[in-house]
Amino acid sequence: MKKVLLGTTALVAASALSVGAANAEMSVNGNAYQSFGFALDSGDQASDPGAYNYQDADIQFRGNATTDSGLDVQVRFDISAEDTGNIASDEMYIQLTDDWGTLNVGSNDSAMDMMVGGAAWATYNGIDSGTWRGYTHAGDSIYTTASFTGDAAGISYFTPTMNGLGIGVSYQGRTGTDANRAANEGGNFHNNLSLGVKYSGDMDGVGLTLAAGVDHSANTTYDNGGAGGDDSRTDFRAHADVSTGGFTLSGSFNQVDYDTSTTAKVDNQTFTLSGVYATGPHSIGLEYGYSEQDTTITTSGDDTEYTGYQIGYLNNLGGGLIWDARIAYFDTDTGTASTSFDVTVFETGIGIYF
Repeated sequence: MKKVLLGTTALVAASALSVGAANAEMSVNGNAYQSFGFALDSGDQASDPGAYNYQDADIQFRGNATTDSGLDVQVRFDISAEDTGNIASDEMYIQLTDDWGTLNVGSNDSAMDMMVGGAAWATYNGIDSGTWRGYTHAGDSIYTTASFTGDAAGISYFTPTMNGLGIGVSYQGRTGTDANRAANEGGNFHNNLSLGVKYSGDMDGVGLTLAAGVDHSANTTYDNGGAGGDDSRTDFRAHADVSTGGFTLSGSFNQVDYDTSTTAKVDNQTFTLSGVYATGPHSIGLEYGYSEQDTTITTSGDDTEYTGYQIGYLNNLGGGLIWDARIAYFDTDTGTASTSFDVTVFETGIGIYF
């Protein structure tokens, strides 16, 4: 009975929305991915020492339509879930594209994050993936190639690509609400401005991509009326890859540095490098990541260093179905035996594109 009432309510709402507007002839596609793996912490320093497992799932829906005037319209909605029971929505936006460029309105990454990606990965999850945090218990800072603004509500504009060159800008008011802003990654920043520049070209059969960008937060909650924290923050990223004959070599660099008080700061640098070879339905890749952090103003030197290695394999099984598997090793060095650890992760996943 409840399902019938819910369905009836939905139909009434849909009918109300459709009054005075023509329904779009929209194609809908998407993909879903589910991974499962286990980790062995040889240092026994993580919060769950020994062998333990973890799973991660993601589903995306995309709709595409073209208006009578030739305007391309795309909508996107993502949902992710972890074995901890956390289910969250990621990107939710409407995108309009025409000769004048692309306008993106809704919850999405910053312009820098969309134009300046990390290294190319053979598998669904790369060495800098947030998924690994579920295995390593190393927190949000194990790698810092992701934009601190996250998928906050905002507006972005991207120019048409001319001679291989494109530029993107975006504005995001803030992430989260007043109640949870400080608890979420990137939640301490608002009035976020972003710029991304990307060039892609082909020279004698060799593909080249160069990209760079910045995220700047004009206000942070770390300022605290003179408590010593910076009232702004800038995040810089650069990326390059070269591809030929099915082989792609790529790398990226990410830098962020700002004070959070008179004694604490966030000073992170992250490097990622990968080599991926694809032939037919098969892809195999070797990946490396290194991140260093300094969180104390009064102490010289880095507090924590993260090093990771991964070998991954992906097989396109046909019919929109993929299968991948990877082995990764992470070493976390905090300078203290009680908090340093290394962990080996084995993970496999299956995805479908529809």
